[in-house]
Amino acid sequence: MVARAFNSPLGTGPDHLADAVARRQELEEARKVQEQLLPRELPSIPGWDIAAACRPAWLVAGDYCDVVDLGNGQIAFALGDVSGKGLGPALVMAGLRALVRAQLPRQKTNLAALMSELNQYLLASTPDEMFVRLFLAILDTATGQLRHVNAGHIPPLVLAGSQAAPMRFTISGSVLGVLPDAVYEELHVGLRPGSLLAVFSDGIVEAMNGAGKMFNERRVVDSLRQGWGKSAMHSLANLLENVDRFKQESPQSDDISVILIRHTNGSAG
Repeated sequence: MVARAFNSPLGTGPDHLADAVARRQELEEARKVQEQLLPRELPSIPGWDIAAACRPAWLVAGDYCDVVDLGNGQIAFALGDVSGKGLGPALVMAGLRALVRAQLPRQKTNLAALMSELNQYLLASTPDEMFVRLFLAILDTATGQLRHVNAGHIPPLVLAGSQAAPMRFTISGSVLGVLPDAVYEELHVGLRPGSLLAVFSDGIVEAMNGAGKMFNERRVVDSLRQGWGKSAMHSLANLLENVDRFKQESPQSDDISVILIRHTNGSAG
């Protein structure tokens, strides 16, 4: 398959340098294409503040980060992580994004069924060793109700105040692309005025410093509490700055993706 071919190692021989240059050019072109797939303009809806970022560890990312305005006050957002690194996972990410965007208008009332479709798609189109962790949700901005399905992704968090304990979401199904009979459950949660929803990839919590320590969830929560009540973009920038400060000169070992959604109506503290 295409993904398997792009993940194969470079050869050794007289053409090794030419192969390396060609691979680099392919990745540069893929990076430019992938940048076009990231959400350029986030929905602007009164009472809600949204920020998102995807920072690849390599030239191309295996993370899937998207925010879609469905109209009628509904916002869909997805954050996923394709296993592996390189062009193969990036191609899978692009295909997954296209399928989600194509199927959302038809399946937006049944996210569990949509997740099952994505599972079957990945089983049929990716190598056996490849899988995807994915969080997919639709927010009704009029009511604050959030419908979501979590296929093995790191659980998102909701903070209801600067001193409140974080509420962790529930994983509602196995990773995609592994089990043909996997079952997914759609769960519901209400986002109250003043609360902050944080969805992030494991590249955040597993960011490592020179001493071998990870950034971990506690530091994510502490970062989000700093400057509580400011914009989602401010909170996002502060979180990423804290990750960089923590790992110092250590290289970024995994893609980092974050979506923050703040319900601005009401008190933020």
